[in-house]
Amino acid sequence: MPKNNQAVALRPGDTKRVDVAGTGNITNIGNEKSSLVYAGDGTPHFNFGFNLGGSWKGFDLNAFFQGQLKQNIMRSGYMAYPFGAIFTNQNPAFLGKTWTEGNQDALFPRLTVNGTRAKWNYENNDFMLQNNRYIRLKTLIVGYTLPQRITEKIKLSKVRFYFSGNDLWEATSVKDGFDPEMGESSINSGYPFARTWSFGLNVGF
Repeated sequence: MPKNNQAVALRPGDTKRVDVAGTGNITNIGNEKSSLVYAGDGTPHFNFGFNLGGSWKGFDLNAFFQGQLKQNIMRSGYMAYPFGAIFTNQNPAFLGKTWTEGNQDALFPRLTVNGTRAKWNYENNDFMLQNNRYIRLKTLIVGYTLPQRITEKIKLSKVRFYFSGNDLWEATSVKDGFDPEMGESSINSGYPFARTWSFGLNVGF
């Protein structure tokens, strides 16, 4: 255990840290005996986006996908880990995955409302590092235009029905349920992430 963390007495289910350099402190001391390993930066890498579109027999489709292939993040903010702040809601992604006497091979350490111990167990540990890669369907528009022989009978030049949606689907490696577009933050200062659907009608005279 690092000397500067001796106040944190370990109990069953707490995180154990190994002083692999034998320096007595788990820290980056700036030489070959450093106990810390560089795991990459938190900058988004390999951002991409592409459009798909086409039409067939009156049907038309346009879809826009976006995403990124690499971003090493250590979640920050009040909800970065269980009971990081006891006055917030808690992230249900950890439920059933924390250490208990009956679940000693759990993915995460035990739960505790002690802020110091929760910080020790979760903050700045390698098992909390995530690759925030994802692909998301940002927009989708599907339409159908009535045949001209029908619209002519009702004295119209064009009638098109359509469906439009935003953020309808994503695939991501994020394990804690947060929106990958938020990056490392666990706090959304605006509105919660939401998908939208709409239906419309275009009429030409």
